[in-house]
Amino acid sequence: MRYLIPLILALLIPVGLCEDGVNYPKHGDILGPHGSTFISDDILEKIIVKNETPQECGKCHVNISRNFVSSLHYTTAGMLEEFNKASGKAFGIEMPKACLKCHTLTCSKCHGNFTTAHTKKVPMEVCVECHHSRTGVNYVGYLGGMKAKAPHPDVHYEKGLECMDCHKVEEIHGDGKYYKSEKLAVKVRCEDCHKTGRIIKNMTARYDPNSVAHRIHDGKLACYACHAGYVQTCYNCHLETKKVDKSYIDKFWLIKGHDGRIKPAYLMVVSYKNKTHVGWVEYCPHTITEKAKSCNFCHEKAEIMYPQTIQKGDVLGPSKASFIPVDKSILGIPVNTIGYGLIVGVIVSLFIHAVRRWCKR
Repeated sequence: MRYLIPLILALLIPVGLCEDGVNYPKHGDILGPHGSTFISDDILEKIIVKNETPQECGKCHVNISRNFVSSLHYTTAGMLEEFNKASGKAFGIEMPKACLKCHTLTCSKCHGNFTTAHTKKVPMEVCVECHHSRTGVNYVGYLGGMKAKAPHPDVHYEKGLECMDCHKVEEIHGDGKYYKSEKLAVKVRCEDCHKTGRIIKNMTARYDPNSVAHRIHDGKLACYACHAGYVQTCYNCHLETKKVDKSYIDKFWLIKGHDGRIKPAYLMVVSYKNKTHVGWVEYCPHTITEKAKSCNFCHEKAEIMYPQTIQKGDVLGPSKASFIPVDKSILGIPVNTIGYGLIVGVIVSLFIHAVRRWCKR
């Protein structure tokens, strides 16, 4: 009987009881029948494939594997949906295969080989390696492709936070749902930490509810609409050559996100065989600064609030994302109302003038 329980556990582990990982101990006393030993590294290397697929890893990580095959990292559905809605529709083409180079079909793409995956956590550098165009490299203080230094890294990076300190495992491995956009798949929000006083790495996230800006904009603007240091824009991507005309960080625009909050946006201009498509996309820059932008920065520049006035295009991303309606008002009174009032006033004045002239006859 004393050998029965270990035997049952040994038989059950391969079919999925080790949901959170497999532990292969190296130290301690081995009980049970004579001759039992620890699993040696050379045996592990023989029984585990070098390029672990979700199916292989799923023998133990059942739920994670099942969810991963519907995640954006695996399906790239977010990129595909946006491309089909924008350039694909405009040019009548399918998404170039080069756009799928970060398509993740194996667990080892991020976790490394079997030994590494079960002894070390995924370093942030792995995330940055794929998210190298904008988000990842901006976070650590560089511009696209690590080709140049950025004005500054993200303040969270300066504080020592890594990607997984904010992002949840379900956002990386998937939660079993099929999403058409990363805007829908990524659930984490600044408020999760800063409005709850969460303590992370011995630091308490701060938030001042009495701030005038917070009182005015709470729930209306995403935090990074004010706290983003800059947005990197890659202008005019040529699909034939995979090159862009230029990249700049001196422009900043706002649009209305799919959730109704005002957010930064980047301009996406794509060319193909003498045709051009222009799109605007809501975006969460990983260039956060502790000091927010001033009120004047946005409110005195119409092109920031209403980018459609300088470059017309399609608003991409989830439905309900849109441009901010142009504020056509004077002292809070809609321009249309003022216009109608002026017209009515002129008509009435002309009528009175005509009546007076008629009475003088």
